Amino acid sequence: MPPVVLDSRRQVGGVCWAQAKHVSRDSGRIFGAAASTTWLKGTVLSVDKRRGNVNAKRDTTFIRALYKVGDTEKDVEIAMQSLKAADPTANPTPEPTSVEGNGNPPPAVPPPPPPPPPTTKK
Repeated sequence: MPPVVLDSRRQVGGVCWAQAKHVSRDSGRIFGAAASTTWLKGTVLSVDKRRGNVNAKRDTTFIRALYKVGDTEKDVEIAMQSLKAADPTANPTPEPTSVEGNGNPPPAVPPPPPPPPPTTKK
């Protein structure tokens, strides 16, 4: 049985990553065009599981975390679906090794034909 990996987003004091646009409304002014691609590191303060809407049928997990935006620190509550547990820019997912994505190796490319022999005039 593989070891159980605990999600750091669900532990108080753990680390979570949120997009800058979810943390502060001033993210567009601070980060410019990169506001939607900038991820901020936060420290989890509390975890709450409740219904986000009065008419909702399922609970949503909300994470309250402390983020540093510019020179200020923001205490923000964000739904767990909008957070990442690890740095999203650190390890991009590897590309599949096959063309079809089904685990088969890519088709072999035939080698180029040999060059023609040199011709000499006599």
